[in-house]
Amino acid sequence: MIHMLNAAADRVKWTRSRAAKRAACVVAAAYALKTLYPIIGKHLKQSGHREKKGAYPAAENREILHCTEATCKKPSPGVNADFFKQLLELRKILFPKLVTTETGWLCLHSVALISRTFLSIYVAGLDGKIVKSIVEKKPRTFIIKLIKWLMIAIPATFVNSAIRYLEGKLALAFRTRLVDHAYETYFANQTYYKVINMDGRLANPDQSLTEDIMMFAQSVAHLYSNLTKPILDVILTSYTLIQTATSRGASPIGPTVLAGLVVYATAKVLKACSPKFGKLVAEEAHRKGYLRYVHSRIIANVEEIAFYRGHKVEEGMHLLITGPNGCGKSSLFRILSGLWPVYEGVLYKPPPQHMFYIPQRPYMSLGSLRDQVIYPDSVDDMHDKGYTDHDLDCILHSVHLYHIVQREGASS
Repeated sequence: MIHMLNAAADRVKWTRSRAAKRAACVVAAAYALKTLYPIIGKHLKQSGHREKKGAYPAAENREILHCTEATCKKPSPGVNADFFKQLLELRKILFPKLVTTETGWLCLHSVALISRTFLSIYVAGLDGKIVKSIVEKKPRTFIIKLIKWLMIAIPATFVNSAIRYLEGKLALAFRTRLVDHAYETYFANQTYYKVINMDGRLANPDQSLTEDIMMFAQSVAHLYSNLTKPILDVILTSYTLIQTATSRGASPIGPTVLAGLVVYATAKVLKACSPKFGKLVAEEAHRKGYLRYVHSRIIANVEEIAFYRGHKVEEGMHLLITGPNGCGKSSLFRILSGLWPVYEGVLYKPPPQHMFYIPQRPYMSLGSLRDQVIYPDSVDDMHDKGYTDHDLDCILHSVHLYHIVQREGASS
């Protein structure tokens, strides 16, 4: 590698360090192209697939889509293109106009963050001067610098407290906007009824309208602080280091490229090794919402539960499904019997030979009373299974319908 750099430097009349820097830039560009090209191609392919899917909907082609675990798997939560797209849509709610209360709090918060960054740089330089005065054994200079350091701590403390205070005010302003918009949408056009009784995508609306909005508003405000200040710190610190290196006659290009590569490689390694925190947070929110929903049901039905003494329904026990008209009792059995398809989720049920469904409207087949009792089997099927008319008489005795046999006869 060294011989190649020397040969390239001699051919184009570059110095060895200059050739090494350009080679490092070429390697970094090639690695970036190799890494980013599959990601860009994947996003382009996904956008083309979405456009094609929107142009030919299943409703127009009269296709029935059956959902399985593979086809109905929800996208994993994470910081991706969909996240930023949704964040841009929420920006219209958080900042409906250019001049708003939220914009004012955001500007004040930004000023506090910038002030904290400049204070950090000043304190870092002051620390270096204090150490220098100690090394050079200058007590008078050391005392002066130490007094300056103690005096700068007062505004630094005020700025730190102001950052936390403004972050809380910004989160409260975001929460107010989101809650107003969410409740306005929730109570418009009877959406509250449709969400509870006609749409199962939002299982816990009370959790989403209260706890989730509060956590989201706090996270957005905290995210702005955690992104803005480190970016400013990196920019200003890099600028200061570059100026220092230039003043001493050193070239800052090589170290800057090397530091950028180290940061990029570290980020890739952390991303590959870290668990999917977005999925974990979403699962935590879902479980907390479900727990809250179960507790609300206990509060609403506390008297009935007390009468039943917390009756348990375990696997294998009989279960009576009740409810008002239109709540989905018949729909459940239509899905279990296969009359309706499963559009979402996975359904587990016993084999058909282990279950028998009785419809709401009785069906009377053409034939005798015997044919009505043994339906859907025929007389031959009944004999093949080892049953006789005596067994049918016993069944009719059990259900108190034997008087029909006495009145009409089994063959009538």
